[in-house]
Amino acid sequence: MGVIVARCLGAEGRGLIAVYFVSLQLILSLTNWGATSSFSYFMSKKGYSIQDISSIQSILYLLTSFISVIALVIIYYEQDILSNWIITLLVLASIFPQRYIGSTNAFALSQRNIAKLNYAEIIPVIVEFVLVVVFVLFLNGGLVTYFLIVLISNLANALHAYLWVRNIEGYRFFVFDFKLFKEKGWPVVRKGFEFALPLFVMSLNYRANVLIINHFMDKKDVGIFSVAMSLSLLLWTIPDVLKSIIFSYSVSSKDPVVFSHKLWQNTLKLMIATLPLIVFIGVAAPYFIPFFYGSEFVSASTALIILLPGTYLMVFFKLLNGDLAARGFPLVAMKVFSVSALANIAANIIMIPRLGIIGAAIASSVCYAFAALYYTWDYYRLTFRTPQTA
Repeated sequence: MGVIVARCLGAEGRGLIAVYFVSLQLILSLTNWGATSSFSYFMSKKGYSIQDISSIQSILYLLTSFISVIALVIIYYEQDILSNWIITLLVLASIFPQRYIGSTNAFALSQRNIAKLNYAEIIPVIVEFVLVVVFVLFLNGGLVTYFLIVLISNLANALHAYLWVRNIEGYRFFVFDFKLFKEKGWPVVRKGFEFALPLFVMSLNYRANVLIINHFMDKKDVGIFSVAMSLSLLLWTIPDVLKSIIFSYSVSSKDPVVFSHKLWQNTLKLMIATLPLIVFIGVAAPYFIPFFYGSEFVSASTALIILLPGTYLMVFFKLLNGDLAARGFPLVAMKVFSVSALANIAANIIMIPRLGIIGAAIASSVCYAFAALYYTWDYYRLTFRTPQTA
């Protein structure tokens, strides 16, 4: 799908899409308030009922959605893209279905309903791909068409989520019990913030560089770098699916120490098994990027090769963080990635004006690698040297 968008809309169009959606995902990662993990935690560990959580969900849904809208408008103004008002409205509208999907996944997590979690990942991709092929590739739709397609795919996913979650006994949406929220909601918010803040800080590590490139360079450069970044992040596809499953099993595990030991062993095996794939991608990048994306994106291959070591090592974090958070240590990631984010942003600001997107790739990859290795050491220490829960 990324190939179709790049071919049809060019590097500049791809760059504008990246600026819009990077800003959106940064805001959603923070204002999500860790709803998925927090809701699942309180249902599994604290005995909260479906009715309790669904009522809390309703209040947080409206609150965080409107905060997201306001924050995103401010960012778009600062990025000088607010004048594209039709696209801006389409992106702002997508906040509401995405926020609903994120919080609804908690019910699937608490019930270990892995199929529903997989559907939540697959449905928007399938809908978006089909519509992009039809309306962008064959009917030559432009940027507005693409953003409309993204909104439709999110709405389809939200509808699917509602159709299955409404059948859960005790589920109620848009039922506002403020007395219940005062009693039980604030602990959920506080715990959710512990889950959300480290993930927001971590997302700064691999999203802020796009906004910094947009500040110093033009949309075409943003588009070229976004191709390299999106290809490198494909390494996280499977870990991103597994992390919610790992959190679900860890938070409800009767013997978390045994679970953590098995997870560590399996993570090492996966990292060793995928290493040849990383080498292959690096060798093939100068050939397949121009072939699929076009000569306009040829410089993305160098950026991709530089990004690969850092994004590969980040798989450690992606797989291990769900377990450590479920054991009561969500802020370990906060400590590691706060330092990494500050270093990454500073390095990007220094290197992008001098080296362009290559500077962004070097700064990002080095910071990813150090953060991932330090976090992995923390996980090992807390698992094998002090095997306990917080």
